[in-house]
Amino acid sequence: MLTMRIPTVNFKFLAGALSAGAIALGASTGAHAATVTPQQIVDDGATGVQLQYKEGSTIRNETAGAANSKGAPIRDQSHFRAGSVSKIVVSSALLKLVEQGKVSLDAPIDTYLPGAYTFGKEVTVRQILNQTSGIPTAAYEGQFPYDAEDVVTLKGFERYMRENRKSKDISQYINTTGLNATPGAQFQYSNANYFIASQLITAASKTPYQVYVAKNIFKPLGMRDSSFPTHRLSLPVPFTSGYQPSEFYSGTPGGEPVDLTRQSGSFYDGSGNLVTTTGDLNKFMSALSGAQVISKESLALMQTSGAPEATSYGLGMMQFNTPCGVVRGHGGNVYGYTTSSYYLGQKAVSISVTEGSAPYASHTNPTLQLAAETLCPGTELNLDTSQAEDAARASGVQAQR
Repeated sequence: MLTMRIPTVNFKFLAGALSAGAIALGASTGAHAATVTPQQIVDDGATGVQLQYKEGSTIRNETAGAANSKGAPIRDQSHFRAGSVSKIVVSSALLKLVEQGKVSLDAPIDTYLPGAYTFGKEVTVRQILNQTSGIPTAAYEGQFPYDAEDVVTLKGFERYMRENRKSKDISQYINTTGLNATPGAQFQYSNANYFIASQLITAASKTPYQVYVAKNIFKPLGMRDSSFPTHRLSLPVPFTSGYQPSEFYSGTPGGEPVDLTRQSGSFYDGSGNLVTTTGDLNKFMSALSGAQVISKESLALMQTSGAPEATSYGLGMMQFNTPCGVVRGHGGNVYGYTTSSYYLGQKAVSISVTEGSAPYASHTNPTLQLAAETLCPGTELNLDTSQAEDAARASGVQAQR
């Protein structure tokens, strides 16, 4: 049995697919029945599942459930919110600027964002990408106080999720929170790091990060269905609708799932606002693995952990061992959606789960397990079942009430 320690990841709004602890991986022993299937995830409360497996020119698509609560069928390559899968794309874009000599990984962020952050001379670009900046998770998740009595109503919660935040206000909140650790001393998963990373791309390229990513990554790879919307609430057609039980924001048990498909990307700008499809994600992962997005040297940097403790988080990349080799990519959670997108050699798999009646992030572990065994049949991840419950308790609104 192989065991690999993975980084401490607090779920909050956009947590990656893994949290603290060890993943134990069982070796394949001949015939293997999948421990998780798309239909099982639907049976456990998801609205729908999209899965695409890609190996070279071979592509297999699979769906289960429906596109929405009315039972509409899932159309091929429906759009969804990919959450923190955004981070590996943003990291790749910033590493391209490093290759172009426009950014230095070991330069303080103040070099490119002068005066923007009180800790700008202490924290380097590399520490932003490998999440060792010392910026706490709370620097992003607790932003923008609201009336707790109002947000527990559907109208109040929808207004909270659809409000367009200004970058300067987010930066101000991050400055107010400050650092809680010496830069480079420890790993802390914080969405604030990737909000800042997107600002670094904008500053160094002298163009909005969304435009830079579209021109230098999406267009060359033919990712026509991918974007980083900041203020647009709706998803491009076709799309899948994401839900959460009303008790998620109200605290009152029971109630029908609430449609959270329409939400502002400014809420998690740069760290989790990627809208995409499983096909586009697999194009990206396949190209990344073949050093067609960034150079081999940059890819090696991306795979290198900067944390002093034994973690596997690189520069915007999650990694774990399987009997078939190291699986690399990223996962993501955002209200209504869970995503896993990983590659193993020339094989890639991307899975989108649209939430339904189950608590927030409760499909994270099954989705990761499905991704792992799709890439390496026989792999069994020993994931702590309490992680999903911890995620729900820690997530956004609940944490602040």
